[in-house]
Amino acid sequence: MKKEVLQKALSLSSASTVNGFFEEVLSTYIDQKEEEIIKQNGLSNHLVMTWGRAREFAAVGYSEDGRKILIEEGSDFAVNETPSLTAGYKEMRDKLKNEGIVKKTTDGGYVFVEDYSFGSLSTAASVVRGVVLNGNKSFKKEIDK
Repeated sequence: MKKEVLQKALSLSSASTVNGFFEEVLSTYIDQKEEEIIKQNGLSNHLVMTWGRAREFAAVGYSEDGRKILIEEGSDFAVNETPSLTAGYKEMRDKLKNEGIVKKTTDGGYVFVEDYSFGSLSTAASVVRGVVLNGNKSFKKEIDK
């Protein structure tokens, strides 16, 4: 990679650390690739992501443009997060809990108590599940909502 290209990219970045810079670059790359895949596959507007073994959890959302997604009230939110979850995603998970957008349920789980918009499918998938995920692979078409 040319030194000049890297220096220009660093100067355009809003990140304050090298790790933050790489996270920003990868996030942008993922968003662009997701958009390409959505255009190729013609994803519907209503999407669902499911997970869990003992109990199935689900986050349901709506995307007008195939990039941003509005997660609907009542969607599940993973209790645990992996150690490898990036700081930005951890902060967003904490913010959602602290602002009361996600609340603890009587059975010890978490649920969205209001709709919440995410800037990308990958951000939504990673924050909701507590593990870094590709949103295009995690969210699937919801059958005739």
